[in-house]
Amino acid sequence: MASSQLPCVVVGVDRSVAGLRALRLAVVEARRRGVMLCAVRAWDVNLAYGDYAGYRVRLARREAEQTITDAFGDILGDLPTDVAVQRVTPLGVAGPLLVEYASRDEDVLFVGRDRHAWLSRLFRRSVSAYCVRHARCLVQVVPPDAFGREMSGWGISRTIRRDLADLANL
Repeated sequence: MASSQLPCVVVGVDRSVAGLRALRLAVVEARRRGVMLCAVRAWDVNLAYGDYAGYRVRLARREAEQTITDAFGDILGDLPTDVAVQRVTPLGVAGPLLVEYASRDEDVLFVGRDRHAWLSRLFRRSVSAYCVRHARCLVQVVPPDAFGREMSGWGISRTIRRDLADLANL
C-alpha cells in the first residue's frame, strides 16, 4: 500500500496506447497538484512450477520494473525530474491492487482502457471497470486517442488495405 499519508496520483502502467496516454495524463495531474505519482505495474505468476518458482518470481518482478521504465521512456524519454515518482511492482491482480494504492478520497487513479474484442472480454476482466466500481477516489478511465483507436486491432488492417488501394490507383 502507499506509504505516504498525503494524497497522490496513482496510475496503472502498461505499454498499450491507452496505458501510455493514461501515464502521460497522470504525470500532468501530479504536476498540477504538486503531489507524488505512484506508478503501479501489478504482476502475477503461477507458482506451481516447484523449483522454478523463485526464478519465475524474480523474472516477473524484473519485467514489471522494466515495463514502468520503458513506459516513462516512451512518453517522456525518462522519469520526470519535476515530479516525485514511486515505482511499485506488487504481486497480485491489477484491479484490486490499484484500488488499494489509491485508497484515500483525495487520490486520483488513472487507468487506460483499450478496446478489446468481444472474445478477449470473455477471458479477461476489465481493470478499468473494477476500479470504477470499487475505488473510493476519483477514477479517470483513459481511452486511446484517435490515432490509437485507428491503429488498434482491425483499424490498422483497414488502414493498410485503404492505403494499398490508394497506391494501386496512382
